[in-house]
Parts: sequence; structure tokens; C-alpha cells
Amino acid sequence: MFRLADFERANCYSTLSNCDIGTWNAMLSVYAHNGNENEIKGLFKQFEMNMAKPNCTTFISMLVAFDHSGMVDDGWYFFHYMRNKYGFLPESEHYVCMVDLLGRAGQLNEAKDLISYMPFQRVSLACRSMFSACIMHGNLEYGEHISKFCFESNGNTDSPYVMLSNMYAILGRADDELNLISITEERNGHEHLLHT
Repeated sequence: MFRLADFERANCYSTLSNCDIGTWNAMLSVYAHNGNENEIKGLFKQFEMNMAKPNCTTFISMLVAFDHSGMVDDGWYFFHYMRNKYGFLPESEHYVCMVDLLGRAGQLNEAKDLISYMPFQRVSLACRSMFSACIMHGNLEYGEHISKFCFESNGNTDSPYVMLSNMYAILGRADDELNLISITEERNGHEHLLHT
């Protein structure tokens, strides 16, 4: 994987007008993963001036950059901009980036609402991001809510129970953890499926 210094040494800025979409997306991704949120906004402006149209991958890179830097307003702006300007409906990866960004920023209610509006049946990655945020901020109530929502959305899977059990363990709620294990074992015919 390229590092930011590799691009800077290559002095590719002088030849940006000759870049294809893959090169632009690679540069945006490098900036995103190196936490250069201000530079990525400038690079995106250059991108728009030189390219006809970005693609969905372009906006994932933008959202990852804002996720890493905690820039919620910029994240929302680009989440909506991709649809309003270019007509792209957000895909599951875009939603996951936004849920993670909101969760890390402590905006758990907004993250929970966004998950409930996701137009996808499988929301497990977004739920995992939300669980991490609930643990980070010690919000057991939202963790329990998201566990129930994920179970209802994903059907017959125990992953929401596993995540909730792990959350109980991390937050020192041993009684709740054991109770959840008991419920899950009963549901699955006494198979011990939860491991913390």
C-alpha cells in the first residue's frame, strides 16, 4: 500500500489532469488512511475540476477520512453531496462509515437512527460499529437496543447476542452476561455459542 510520502515524492500533483478514476481514488484513499482530512478536501476539489464524475469508491475514501478525524459535519456533507450532486444512492459501506463516525463522536442517537433507516437487510457491520461506540461511551441502553434491532434485521444469527454478551463482559455486567448466555443456550438447544 502506498503511503502519503510516496505520492508527495512522486510529485504527481503536476500531472493530476492525466489521472484516471483509479489513480484519483488511490490518492484519496491514501490521504484518508493517513488522517489528512484538510488535504483530502482540496484534492477532491481538484478531482472534480479534472474528472467528469467520481464514483462510489471516491465517496467511501472521503467518509473514511472524516471518520478517522471525527469531522461529523464534513461527513454528513459528503454523505448527502454524493446523492444531491451525482445521484449516487449511499451503499452499505457509506452507511457503515457514517455510523462509525457518529458513534466515535458520541452521537449515538444519530448513529442508531441512521442504522434504522439503512435500506439494506444485512446491517451487521454497522451494528458492530455501533456496539464499539456503545462500549467506548459506556452506553449499555443503546447497546441493548441495537442488539435487538440487529437480531430482528438479520434473522437467525447469534452475532447480536455475542456482541451484547461481550459488551456486558467489558462493562463488568457479569450477571447480565450469564443471563444472556443462558437465554441463547436455551434458544439453540443448550449449545454454548457465546464466548467472551
